[in-house]
Amino acid sequence: MVNVHANVITKELGTYLRKHVAACLRLLDEGATVPFISRYRKEATGGMDEVTVYNIKKRHEALFEIEKRKEYIRQILTENNALTPELDARIEETLDPVVLEDIYLPYKPKRNTRAQAARALGLEPLAKMIMSQSSGSSASQLAAKFVKGDVKSADDAIAGASDIIAEWVSESEKARNIVRSRYQRSATIVAKVVPGKEADGDKYQNYFNFSEPLRTCNSHRYLAIRRAEEEGILKVSICIDDNEMIDRLSRMFIRSTASAELADIVAAAVKDGYRRLMRPSIENEIAASTKEKSDNGAIQMFADNVRQLLMSPRWDVSASLPLIPVIGPVARW
Repeated sequence: MVNVHANVITKELGTYLRKHVAACLRLLDEGATVPFISRYRKEATGGMDEVTVYNIKKRHEALFEIEKRKEYIRQILTENNALTPELDARIEETLDPVVLEDIYLPYKPKRNTRAQAARALGLEPLAKMIMSQSSGSSASQLAAKFVKGDVKSADDAIAGASDIIAEWVSESEKARNIVRSRYQRSATIVAKVVPGKEADGDKYQNYFNFSEPLRTCNSHRYLAIRRAEEEGILKVSICIDDNEMIDRLSRMFIRSTASAELADIVAAAVKDGYRRLMRPSIENEIAASTKEKSDNGAIQMFADNVRQLLMSPRWDVSASLPLIPVIGPVARW
């Protein structure tokens, strides 16, 4: 595994030879610490500093987690007779956990969702007919043959089929990438004080009515906003233009040759799938990735400040120590 990870990390870094990265990984696997490697093993690592060694360590760990996740996904797909050679190849080649989860999503065991309930009623064939938008029959005519048992009417059948279509929309890799890309480019973080919490959250008052493009929100502001949210002071959301996104997704899923009735059903399902299923999922994903970047940025800033302080020729340890009043006999150190 070291050799595989060495290839990946060397390519990503682009500044060190593979043998230096491999040596760093072997030292890490042997239990050497980041300070030890960066200080005493520079000849093996090509002079890597502690930041580089730390980043290699984190990437090494992340790649292990991706491999473990791949094996789990392959196991689930195999158990469900869904692992095709093409799907296995896609799983093997990706190193992005987000892409991996998008590949897995349509096959992921479902909870008791509305779409699952509709499938249990036998409405998936109706969903496929509506989604194809190629029938010359009306939606009611298509739904008529599914009216039986717990499906009391054609409207009930269409509603269940629409829930299945909404789930298909939310699981579409292409659709998710479109929405994810829009979040990454133009999302806005919005924070508002929870009514009645103004006094408790006085230290967060700068964020009581806050809005800023997410890409320009620096790490300390983002972390402060999320802390306030955890403390119940703020309600926070990450937003994009929903109407514009629904229009774009509708154009993606609605065929130009569809009848107005079938197009309207699919459009409603696209809107539901986006608002109820896809947007919350991707908003949480973006929030988590931004939190991770902000944490890393804060750690890096702290490390840089400490390094500058320690490297300063005028820094005097004794001058920075607090004065301690002595009571009674002076203790021997």
